Amino acid sequence: MVDISQHIPSPPPAWVQRMARFGLTAKGVVYCLVGILAFMAAFELGGKSAQSSDKTGVFQFVLEQSFGRILLAIIALGLLCYTIWRFIQAFRDTEHKGDSAKGIGKRIRYAFSGLIYGALAFYAAQLVLGNGGGSGGDSRQTLFVSF
Repeated sequence: MVDISQHIPSPPPAWVQRMARFGLTAKGVVYCLVGILAFMAAFELGGKSAQSSDKTGVFQFVLEQSFGRILLAIIALGLLCYTIWRFIQAFRDTEHKGDSAKGIGKRIRYAFSGLIYGALAFYAAQLVLGNGGGSGGDSRQTLFVSF
């Protein structure tokens, strides 16, 4: 008789699951805000331009709202959690992609995604701390992220 329990992956620890959920929620919030700002830019609502509807523009938009610094800090923390989750997926092989060329390729994509979202978390944290973006003109840094 074959013991199938050896082939069923064990779930990650509870703290990893909570961190992943928090990170995915933050990522979802950013994508929803990008969509709203893109809609506003498309119909020229609220003075929004196409430039303000990218991910870094979303951070500036959040920062300008009431309690924006707190909200942006929560988003930055969530994106940091998502970054850590992606690295865990890549290096611990939590998705059981294996060591084949295809599996390693997927795990490299997880790590690359972690780097990108880590850069976004860093940029958001810079804005929260007052080290990024300026008040005059569009002096915010441009990130190469467009997914």
